[in-house]
Amino acid sequence: MIRGVIFLLIAAAVVALVMSLLRRGRRAREDEARPTAAAAAKAPVASLPAPATEAPTGPVISVDGVLHKLNELAFARSLTTSASGHDEIIAAVGAAIANGAATESKYAPRRPTLLPQLIKAVNDTDTSRRELSIMISKDPSLVGSIGDLVGR
Repeated sequence: MIRGVIFLLIAAAVVALVMSLLRRGRRAREDEARPTAAAAAKAPVASLPAPATEAPTGPVISVDGVLHKLNELAFARSLTTSASGHDEIIAAVGAAIANGAATESKYAPRRPTLLPQLIKAVNDTDTSRRELSIMISKDPSLVGSIGDLVGR
């Protein structure tokens, strides 16, 4: 039994030695194929491409056009609609925010059962910041209060 284990250890060592020699040979061939820093310094400067000094003369694309192109590339489909059709909705949302309707307490009620859980979690040393942020985000009124404190 012991002879078998010793034989396996010796065989593993021989395999590891052979593998390391093969890797060294491969690295040496790769290093020979790469140009050295001295050879790169001897290369003529004229063979390097000249830096571009002029701006490209192609058509200028607007920001919306760039975003549409990026969307087409990302999702492999073309955009058929634009955000300009939602002007009425955007105006209505802006008016609601300006009137203060979106910040009324009836739209963001407090969750009374969350406060004891939050106090317990704050006092527990094993609670992570991520868990605390998830708990706080469940109460929209508390999030608004924290936003008011931070904004001051």
